[in-house]
Amino acid sequence: ITPYTIYANAGKTQVGLYERYYSNDFVSPDPVTVDVTDNMTGVNFSLTEANKDLTITVQDANGTGLENVSVGAWSYDTGYGFSVWGTTGKTGTVTLKVVPGEYTAYAYQSGFGNAQKAVSVAEDGTVTPTGGPVFKFRQADSTVSGTVLDENGDPIQWSSISYTDSDGNSQWGSTDSTGAYTLQVPGGTGVTGTVSAYSWMHGGNLPASSGVDVTDFAIGASSTNTGKN
Repeated sequence: ITPYTIYANAGKTQVGLYERYYSNDFVSPDPVTVDVTDNMTGVNFSLTEANKDLTITVQDANGTGLENVSVGAWSYDTGYGFSVWGTTGKTGTVTLKVVPGEYTAYAYQSGFGNAQKAVSVAEDGTVTPTGGPVFKFRQADSTVSGTVLDENGDPIQWSSISYTDSDGNSQWGSTDSTGAYTLQVPGGTGVTGTVSAYSWMHGGNLPASSGVDVTDFAIGASSTNTGKN
């Protein structure tokens, strides 16, 4: 039990508890709102310790573990949310301590890209999928490119470009002054990709040009995929 004291003006005040920066030993509880009229006691919090194991594995296309890959997971099930991070060891795995909840796990390695997968950790420590998420990275050997234009045919600079493939790998970029973009992505047999564009100055998500397929298109190994406008 750790006591605390804070000073506040009279009136409604939100009281919260969060862990120090870059620490993840417990999940911060939901904040509470109190009506301060005088000295108060009894505004207590119970902390949930991060004591469940979440193993993340990163492999190359041949199933060999990749070392020193940045990985982590985050959840917003409770309070201010909870996140953990680390790097894989020689076998391509790392085990992180988490609290029960629904998570988005991620892995990132320069030259390979980014990937995200959903994972859940039950109260009894059961992890779904069994054994934790496994990411398979392939070298970014292909390109996806296109141009983003407005309704008048003028280029839209700084439009955000997002790409995700059928293996969960993702890449991000933006358009240049001519509205053009190029993303380096991994290709392979049976791999498909989806690309989208966003511009807040033009209303958010932008539609594909007429007749252009930007959803679940094939990404072959060492391929050049142009015209994703």
